[in-house]
Amino acid sequence: MLGCIEHHSDSIHLHTVKDVVGLIHTISSDLQTELLHLRLEKSVMSSKLHAVQL
Repeated sequence: MLGCIEHHSDSIHLHTVKDVVGLIHTISSDLQTELLHLRLEKSVMSSKLHAVQL
């Protein structure tokens, strides 16, 4: 992505690029948090399932 920005730097508005990169970072962070919550929920459910099977 940064290579593309560098290659087209003459026709890209820096403020717009900063906004887009910031949004990409925010979306990535939100998705990582959601994945963490899903993994936590999976672990809890797996633990409960193992307790029931015993």
